[in-house]
Amino acid sequence: MPATYLQDAVTYDTPGGKKTLLKPSPTRELWRESHALYAAVAERDKGTDLYGRVAMLHGRRVHLWAIGLLATQGKLTAWLSDEFPYVPGRETQLRHAAEQGSAICEYTARSLYLVAAATREIAYPNPKPDDKAAQLARFNGEPEMWAGAADLFHHLLDQVADTGAAIEALATFGRDILALAIMSLDGRLTSLPSGGTGLQARVTARARLRALLGHSKAPVQLKEPADA
Repeated sequence: MPATYLQDAVTYDTPGGKKTLLKPSPTRELWRESHALYAAVAERDKGTDLYGRVAMLHGRRVHLWAIGLLATQGKLTAWLSDEFPYVPGRETQLRHAAEQGSAICEYTARSLYLVAAATREIAYPNPKPDDKAAQLARFNGEPEMWAGAADLFHHLLDQVADTGAAIEALATFGRDILALAIMSLDGRLTSLPSGGTGLQARVTARARLRALLGHSKAPVQLKEPADA
C-alpha cells in the first residue's frame, strides 16, 4: 500500500520478531498493544507522518484515538475503539509504562491459567476428556482479571502522562494487579466444597498463584515486599 495511505498506520514486532501492522482483534483489546502507538511517536521512523507531527505539539496533552473495524468475509461485524493519553516529551515513559503494564497483565493471566489447571487436577482427579475444558474454565480467573485490568491500565497511563513517573506508577499498578488476580481466583474457588478435596484444591490454588507471581521470572512489580 502506498505510504500516503499509511500516515496513521502503526507497525510493531510480534513475539516471534515479525514486523506487522497494528490491527484490531476480536480476542485482544486494543490497550494491550498501546505501546506500539507510543513507539510510533518515540521512534518517528516515517519522517513527518501523523506521529511525527503529534510529537511536535509541545505544551499540551492530547489523546491518541485508536479505532478498528472487525470484518468476516468482507462483512463488518464490530467497531473497536480506545484512546490513550500523550504528552510530548513523555513518549519514552509512556511507552515503557504501556509495555511493562501489558507484560504484567500477560504474566498474571498465564499464571491464573496454570493455577486453574492445577486446581482442576485436584478437584477432578479422573475427568472425562470431554469435560476438561469446562472444568478448567470453572477455575480460570483470567476473564475477571482482564476485565478489571483495563481501567487500571488506563489509570496507569494517565498517571504517567501527568507526572512522567513511570517507575512509581508501575509499582502501584503491579500491586493493584496482584490484588485483582487474588480476588479473581478467589471468586472462582467459592464453588468448591469447604472441606476435603475442595479445601485442598483451594489452599493449593492460592499457594500456587502466590508462588507464580513471586517467581524470579515474574515482573518485579508483582512481587510482594518481604517482611521487615
